[in-house]
Amino acid sequence: MNNNKKPILRFLLCGNINDGKNTLIKQLLYNNYKINNINSFLLNNKSNNINIKDQIYNSVLLKNNIYFLQKYNFSIYVSNYFFSTKKRKFVIINPKSHEKHIKNIIISSYIYDIPILLIDVSKGILDQTYKYNFIITLLKIKKIIIILNKMDLINYKESIFDKYKKDCIIFFKKISYNLEIIFIPLSSLYGDNIICKSQKMSWYNKPTLLDVLDSININNNINIQSSYFIVKHINRINSNDYGYFGILSSGILKVGQKIKIIPSNQTSIIKQIFTGNDNLKIALPKFEITLVLKDKININRGDVIVNVNEALQYIKNVLINIIWMSKKPLLSGCSYKIIIDNKKNNIIVKNIYYQININSLEKYKTDKIIFNEIGLIEVFFDKSIILNHDNNYYYKKLIVIDSLSNMIIGIGFIRKVILNEDKIQNNHFELKLNTLIHKYFLN
Repeated sequence: MNNNKKPILRFLLCGNINDGKNTLIKQLLYNNYKINNINSFLLNNKSNNINIKDQIYNSVLLKNNIYFLQKYNFSIYVSNYFFSTKKRKFVIINPKSHEKHIKNIIISSYIYDIPILLIDVSKGILDQTYKYNFIITLLKIKKIIIILNKMDLINYKESIFDKYKKDCIIFFKKISYNLEIIFIPLSSLYGDNIICKSQKMSWYNKPTLLDVLDSININNNINIQSSYFIVKHINRINSNDYGYFGILSSGILKVGQKIKIIPSNQTSIIKQIFTGNDNLKIALPKFEITLVLKDKININRGDVIVNVNEALQYIKNVLINIIWMSKKPLLSGCSYKIIIDNKKNNIIVKNIYYQININSLEKYKTDKIIFNEIGLIEVFFDKSIILNHDNNYYYKKLIVIDSLSNMIIGIGFIRKVILNEDKIQNNHFELKLNTLIHKYFLN
């Protein structure tokens, strides 16, 4: 297959320090396969240098998200590596493993297709592993590959593999989360079950890691009925046309299709769809595409393009799972600046329901969410946000920004929409008053 026509699979490697991520990457890159292009980059808030030579692998969406994070003083430490097989091209996303960099796992969720979680079987499932697992459930990931690594240190015993496999399954069942889990025992040091079948684990009769990556279907749970496209960037194509770049979250868009723009409710017809240098007649979910419309209309970043008859919800009151990243705790009654769907908004925290013990999944009542912890809160948006009729999960993430430092201090995931408009109106003034009291009298 022509390398330019191969599908791309982006997978994220997460795990604790010394769980074998770097050794696994070396095996994938160098063992028995010709590498078409290998590159890596390290990003932080002090550097704008991105050294990616192969533009085939260079996602415009990835760069846009990186520049966005730098704008808000957010450090992200991620190495990327590229390789290909006869069937696919691959991007390995390898964030730093230390617990203080766990935010990298969340931010990287914007750009990967499937996570791979490594567990060192000689150490077992640690607290940080449970936190990774819980974050995966917040991200509404549909599939995960769990690698039980360093099987050589336990003499390749099937019984220990089965034990940790059972523990992971029990954890996810506690959360009542419908997740497809693929378990693979391997030794990254000796290459067992990475590319070739291991003779030392004859009891494992399923595909190797590379076979799974080559064949896994990552789009089978994506909604193809409800078109939902958020404009991430706008480019002038020529003297007459503008291109609207983004990723198609769900649904199908076709040349000639009639669409409408939210919130303006203007309508138009799709004149052209292209990705890179290729023109498309039809775009499928998760395609990075640029749309050109027939009519000259005013469209802004963050606007939503949907099918002309699409059903939408305008919401203002929601429950959010929040991962807090500031040394200053999140408090009820406070107002915070957020970014959702590339648009700025403000939220007022009405109530903190609980904080979660990641290991036991116990929920306990609290009046604050502290640094690096996860909880459930109820908030009001200053301006209504838009969800399509099936509450598309792909764009239900929001980023909390500190108003003074302009730094990212939290990441939220909308879990439930509260549609009682009377409740919003009756409580909005009260919440504003609480915010002012907290700001000027309680600090």
